Order: sequence, then structure tokens, then C-alpha cells
Amino acid sequence: MKRIWFYLFVSLTACSCFLFRPHVAPYPTGVIFPVIQAQEISFDGEVVDPLLRVEDQIVFPTRHGMLYAYAGTSRELMWEFQMETSCRSSLFLGQERFYIVDQQNTVYCLSLEGKLQWKSILPEPVTGGVCEDETQVYLGTESGRFFALDRELGETRWEFKADGPIHSTPVIGQNRVFFGCDDFNLYCLNPKGELIGRFSAADKIRGGLLVDSERLYFGADDHNVYCLNLKDLKQRWKVKTGGKISSVPVADADHVFFISMNGVLTCLRKNNGHIRWWRNLPSRTRFQPEIIQDRIIVTTRSQKAVCFDIKTGSVKGEYVGRAVLRSSSMWLTPYLVVAIQDENTGKGVLQFLGKQVGAYLSTSKTSPQEVNEEIVVTTGANGFYLPQYEFYITRYLLLRYGYDGFVRVMMGEEHRLVQEDSEKNTWNWYPDQEGAYLIEVRVKDEKELAEARVLYLIKKKSEVTIE
Repeated sequence: MKRIWFYLFVSLTACSCFLFRPHVAPYPTGVIFPVIQAQEISFDGEVVDPLLRVEDQIVFPTRHGMLYAYAGTSRELMWEFQMETSCRSSLFLGQERFYIVDQQNTVYCLSLEGKLQWKSILPEPVTGGVCEDETQVYLGTESGRFFALDRELGETRWEFKADGPIHSTPVIGQNRVFFGCDDFNLYCLNPKGELIGRFSAADKIRGGLLVDSERLYFGADDHNVYCLNLKDLKQRWKVKTGGKISSVPVADADHVFFISMNGVLTCLRKNNGHIRWWRNLPSRTRFQPEIIQDRIIVTTRSQKAVCFDIKTGSVKGEYVGRAVLRSSSMWLTPYLVVAIQDENTGKGVLQFLGKQVGAYLSTSKTSPQEVNEEIVVTTGANGFYLPQYEFYITRYLLLRYGYDGFVRVMMGEEHRLVQEDSEKNTWNWYPDQEGAYLIEVRVKDEKELAEARVLYLIKKKSEVTIE
């Protein structure tokens, strides 16, 4: 009976250890700052924002009407397409096709492999963006004409006349198409071009629209952010910001994010529009933010991109490029991709930014020091998760030393481990012999490894100066 109780006790103890073991989060993925340039692709021309991701490919146009598609892994050029004139619009990605408009108001439809499917010339300048549903392609013009083109042939099916220029990009929701207009109205049409409803704001609606579940979000030139019910266009809430809304809104499960022309990123709660946080940006920007897991990245019209924590708005990192950034960022695992214009060559450049992995050493007292002085060696590291630190030391015989440096030869003492793998990033050293010492640290985690070293001089107590 006692033996049974003993085994029961051991089993319960083991189970309790398992149940109460501290939870260790999985290895972090997504963007991790600080970041450095790992790769780059150079191309002719100046990129037109945004960069589009199609599986492993990066697709974008240039100002002069060239479209490029590069493989994200191999960096190889997959295809290119030359338009007849320079770009009037950005490149838009549909379900299986790309759409773009040139300066002659020609709408191009390309396959995902860069093959021309059709092109259609509209009678006036296209000023809005492009979107599609299962059968039609939609876009607006300077005079307020809103066109629906056949998705397979590019022929005009119908048009709707608004009361002002259309500068917003239309969106699809619940089998209807929505677009904003300079006449202060947001329009809702069915696939036949019939007006279903409209919502009147207090100023022009020129920014991007976002359909998210049962709601529609947009900003207007009255500095307000609006949230409407998608079904009936009834206003749920609106929030005043510090400027006109300049970027396409983005959202996660609980928040919606806007950038205003005064250079502020604002995080709002979806359910009630309450401001959770706002942050000043290094400069103004029209680039769309990029959400990557629990972080949001903003590239600005400067050399800086900033990473914020979604929940708190705290800055998680910053990247300063060698030139002004020309595009929004794009996450292509494991790299953050941005575009710049090389000032020396005049070429466009895609920069692939990866996390910076490295280690460094510092000492509590500068070299040289006397024998039996306590010296605390501290290491720091970038790009690690739950790092382990291992310290080594090697002693060298000092042949000559002075202000011009010193010469060393190995004294016969082996490379020695002085502190095994641990979470402790410091080592307390009490040197009892003179000489030159090479102190090394090895930092590692589940995936990464880095080393750092420093040379340190220990002298006799009788040696007051070094000559």
C-alpha cells in the first residue's frame, strides 16, 4: 500500500510540473528590428507605388510605363511588359489579372504571367483607381463618369454619371460597388450600374476605401474618418483627425489605421471609433501601411521607415535607407521589401531588408587593468529570441607593449570555457596573471548564432604606466 501511495505521489508531482511549467512563446516570425539590407535588385526607371505581391513574385510598374515581375527568392526577372506611354495610375491586382492605365487613358489587362489580355481606350482621363468583381472592371474619370468594363473583353457595359470628379479607388462589397467623389458623396451601385444608395460627407472623398466584414471605412477632406454599415450606408461613427486622410486605410481584427496629411498615424477601435493611440511620423506620406502580425510598418517620403506595436503604438524599430523611400513596404518572408531611387546611377532599387543578427562585448573597466582587479564583461545581441550566452578566454604571452600596440604569441594555455550556456549575459572576471587576454562570447538561440571578442591587457600591480 505504501508503494502505491509513493508511485501516486511521484505521478502527481510530475503532472504538476508539466501543468505549471512556464509557457514559452514560439519563435518569433514576421518583421524583427533592427533590419539591414540583405539583397537588392536594380532596374531602369522610377517605381510607381505600390509594390504588389503575387505568391513569391514582386510586381510593379515604373513611371515610363514598364512593368516588371521579379522572383522574390531568386531575384530573377520573370517577365516584363512595356506600355505604349507612361503610367497614369498605379498597378491594381484583381483575382487573376493586373490592371493599369496609361497617359492616353488606355486600360491594360494583363494575366499574372504578364501577357496582354485586352486593352480599352476611354474617352477622358482616368483619375480613380481600378477594381473588379466576377464579371466587370470598374474605374472613374475626371468628369465624374464611372465605367464598368467587361472583365473578359474590356468593352464598356455601362456608365454612371456622378456630380464631380472621381479620385478614389472603388471597392466591392456584398455584390455592390462603392466609390467616393469630389461632390462629397459616397456612391453605392449594383452590378447593372443602378444607384442603390449614397452617403453625404462634409467634403470631398478622395482617399482609399476599405470594406471590412459588414462595414465600410474611408476618410474625407473634412479631416474625418467615417465608418458606415455596408448594408444601408448608415453612419456608425466618425472621428476627427488632424488632417486630410492621405493613405488607404488598413485593418486587423480589432483596429483600423489611417494616415493623415499632417504626418500622423492613428489607430482606431473598429467597434466605436475610439482612438487607441496616435503617433507622429518622420515626414508626410501617402504610402499604405503594412500590417505584419502584431506590428505595423509605415514608410515615409523620407529615408525612414518606422515599425509600431499594434496594441500600444510603441516604436519597435526604425530603418534609415541610403536614399528617399519611393514605395510602401511589402512583406516577403523573411524580408521587408522597399523601393528607393539610386542617386548615383539613376536606377530604381528594390531593397530586401532582413533582421540584423549580431553580438558585441563591453567591459566595466577599460584596458589595461592590474592583476586581481574585478572586471565585469557584458554582452549584448540583436536579432535573438531567448538567447544563451557562452564565454571563453585565451591567454597570450605579451612580448612587447606600448602606445604603438603589442605583439602576442600563445603561451600554451588553451582556449578555455569560463561560463557555459546560460541566460546570464555577464561574466565576472578576476585575472590573477599578467598578459594579453582574448575574451570571446558565443550567442545563440534556436535559429541564430553570433560571436564577439575583445582583446584585454592585464599588467602587474608594480607597473604604474605602460610605455
